[in-house]
Amino acid sequence: MRVGWDLDGVCYDFAESFRSYLHQMGTGHKMAGGEPDKWHFYRDWGMTDEEFSQYCHDGVDHGTIFGIGEPRENSQKAMKLVRDMGHTVHIITDRSFGSSPEISIKNTKNWLANWDYQYDTLTFSADKTCIPTDIFIEDKLENYDALFAAGVDVYLIDRPWNQDIGDSRNRISSVWEYVKIIETKSI
Repeated sequence: MRVGWDLDGVCYDFAESFRSYLHQMGTGHKMAGGEPDKWHFYRDWGMTDEEFSQYCHDGVDHGTIFGIGEPRENSQKAMKLVRDMGHTVHIITDRSFGSSPEISIKNTKNWLANWDYQYDTLTFSADKTCIPTDIFIEDKLENYDALFAAGVDVYLIDRPWNQDIGDSRNRISSVWEYVKIIETKSI
C-alpha cells in the first residue's frame, strides 16, 4: 500500500517547537504549558495571527521550528515498521513558514534524518490529496475531510484541537493503532 503520514500533530509537536523558539527569544512568558486544545492555540496567549506568522517565519529561519524537538509517540519507529511490512511511506506536510521554502525543507529533512525516519517521498503541500495514497493519518479535521472525499482510507489521530462531538470520522489514539490497522489490511 501507499501509506500517507502527516508530520505536524502526528509525528512532530509543532506547538512545542513554537514554544521553544519563543523561550529562546525571551518572549515565552505568557504561554500556557501542555498540549494546546485548539488549532489557533497562540490566540490564548494574546498573540495576533500576524504576530504568530512572524514568529513562525523567524523560528524557521532560526532553525528551531521544524528543526528541533523530539518525535511524537515513537512515530519514527512506527513509520519504519510500516516500511518493513513492504509498504511505501509518503509524508505530506504543509510547512510554508520561513523567509524561503528552502529553509522549511532543509529543517524538515534534517529533523527527519536526525531521528532516522524512513520514508519514500516527502511532499510539501497544504493539499494532502496531491499525492495518491491508499491510507493516511492526519490530525486536522479539514484535511481528514478532503482525504475522505478523495476516497482515501483516512484516520484522524485524536488530539485536543480536533474534537468534534458526535462526528463519524475514523479516529485512532496513536500511531501504533495506525500500524495495527495497516497490518490488518495487509493480510
